[in-house]
Amino acid sequence: MAQLSVPQICLALLACWFLFKLMRTTRKAIFTPLHHIPGPRYASWTNLWLKIQVMRGNRCQYIHSIHERYGPFVRVSPDEIAVADLASIKQIYRVGTNFLKSPWYQKFNESPHPGIFSMIDAKEHATRRRLFAQSFSKTSLGRFETQIRKKVDTAVSKIDRDMKVDKADILKWFTFMATDVIGELSFGESFNMLEGEMVRPSAFSARAPNCMCKFLTLDRQKNPYIVDLETAMMVSGSRVELGPFFRIAKFLPVAAIQNALTLGNRMSQYGMAAIENHKKHVMQSSDKEAASLFSKFLDPTKNQELSLAEISEEASNLIVAGSDTTAISLTYLVWSLLRPQHQSIKRKLLAEIADLPVNISAAELDRLKYLNAVIKESLRLYGAAPGSLPRICPPGGAQLGRYVIPEGTTVSTQAYTVHRNESIFEKPER
Repeated sequence: MAQLSVPQICLALLACWFLFKLMRTTRKAIFTPLHHIPGPRYASWTNLWLKIQVMRGNRCQYIHSIHERYGPFVRVSPDEIAVADLASIKQIYRVGTNFLKSPWYQKFNESPHPGIFSMIDAKEHATRRRLFAQSFSKTSLGRFETQIRKKVDTAVSKIDRDMKVDKADILKWFTFMATDVIGELSFGESFNMLEGEMVRPSAFSARAPNCMCKFLTLDRQKNPYIVDLETAMMVSGSRVELGPFFRIAKFLPVAAIQNALTLGNRMSQYGMAAIENHKKHVMQSSDKEAASLFSKFLDPTKNQELSLAEISEEASNLIVAGSDTTAISLTYLVWSLLRPQHQSIKRKLLAEIADLPVNISAAELDRLKYLNAVIKESLRLYGAAPGSLPRICPPGGAQLGRYVIPEGTTVSTQAYTVHRNESIFEKPER
């Protein structure tokens, strides 16, 4: 019997691998309970089209469009279904649910110390959530009302100044304001973006806190910290969606790619430097819990429930996630009120707030029914986090609606679709 050559062996192995993948894909596409769930035919065979929509920034609209065509249960990939059925949504996301967070969340974390966003273990997540429950309570956040008000007043004055000259870029000013506030909450120190009036039209376009100056150049326009923050979300999203291809990229001798691949390490360094500096301020302060949301974890007189690395990770996540979301929500709120078809809503809102004192408190604002209704309606339609929240079907599977979902299947619901469900929001403008 003739011996096979090395190329022939490699070709045979490749053919076997291809055959195995084909059989596995066929089994997932046809011989599974998910076969009966409606959706585009290609979704049963590949997730490629879904990934393309994600990379184009069009996932929400794409998922919503196929919900409109196929109904509340839609197969969007071989292993994932999108759910827009209210009873099933409550079943998936209720407190104490056995639908756990998908490993998708872990892909956002490069650190050995995951933050609360990327934790998928239910017990670890609950423990971390309890640690921060007091810090994020309304009473605790109320301690920062004075600092927040100053930033709001500054932002409004900047917008008013620009409007008197020509026009104002409200997204820019809201982004600066939100980032300054997040800096105060996280590190007890503002980023001073409002005061710096940086011209870069995106988040974090100003000088970083003094505690990070050792990492920075004197040219604020070329500030590496700011550039990294601007790039962080895009790089994280690319890493999640491209998976192995992103890891292969480390072998490409392209400066921009290599810079992006080391972004996580640099962000950790920035965060650690800020936390170390903030810890010194906490130790010197008479009120050790008033400086920031993380002050109690830095007080050496108390049990250290979190390491500095864990605190740094949580603070970095808060800054990256909290600035753009707030700015985008406020921008859409203003845009909505300025639209011609919403002038009656604008007039009614202005009538409610016309006689309010300049120094009105947050507690008094909570009692303004129409103002809060307008805010909630804007968040319903234009919330800054409209995407899917993937969960894993528990062992033994589950019944969702009239479908039996096998264990290990990813199930997800997106706010973009739920918030446009006419059976839930029958007459939102009443």
